[in-house]
Amino acid sequence: MGKYYPASKVEIDGFLAKYYDTLLNLTTFGAYPFFIRQAVGFMGIKKRDEILDLGCGSGRNACLMQKYLGPEGEITGLDISSQMLSQFKNKCRRHNANAVFGRADKTLPFKDSIFDKVLVSFFIHGFPPQVRQEIMGEVFRVLKKGGS
Repeated sequence: MGKYYPASKVEIDGFLAKYYDTLLNLTTFGAYPFFIRQAVGFMGIKKRDEILDLGCGSGRNACLMQKYLGPEGEITGLDISSQMLSQFKNKCRRHNANAVFGRADKTLPFKDSIFDKVLVSFFIHGFPPQVRQEIMGEVFRVLKKGGS
């Protein structure tokens, strides 16, 4: 299948998908793990939160978020790459997390107002500005009142 947004470089497959976490560590000179731990810490995750990890990738971020959740909380990941979803499912198999195949630039496959938090990971920059606005509209649709 061809890429939906070829110029964006955010639809990851093949070698890049297989070694995504390692490559991200290398290209950021080791700063990415620190940065994402800090960002997840700022989310203010509560033990019962329902979290959507939009553009969930390899599951690395979900594993960090899981540390803040109790058994009542859950993370749902959404990604367009079957290779990344496979990594997510492998990394998160011991956590209360699941992942679904889907496109963030279309209507999200979730009911209104079901998530306490949504992590919009490092993929949104790959979309044209109008599409980014549509994605964020969907994010706000699936967030509960008072969600973040």
